Amino acid sequence: MKYYDARIIEGCCVFSYEVKTPNRSSKNGEKRKRSSASALKKALLRFFLFLLIPFAFVIDSVVWVVQKVTEKVRAFLNGYIRGYVFVTCLISSVSLTALVPLLLYLL
Repeated sequence: MKYYDARIIEGCCVFSYEVKTPNRSSKNGEKRKRSSASALKKALLRFFLFLLIPFAFVIDSVVWVVQKVTEKVRAFLNGYIRGYVFVTCLISSVSLTALVPLLLYLL
């Protein structure tokens, strides 16, 4: 057990008392040894994460390629096909039944 002297000053009065705390330091100055199971778990986790690096790189590359391809397809569809669809809807909207899908398309 360790003993600490504490003093509290309130106004003009000084209160002094002794505090007893358990000794949590290591015995005889020895460092605490880590368990071998903990070290083994950390080593296996590092090895597992090291094995996942190539898969993470491949997945990131696939995601990047898919994003670029979808951007190109979306740009093509928005630029060319949408104009053709609009003109087709306008031409076919001569009849009243084709006017409703045109309005729904525009909204």
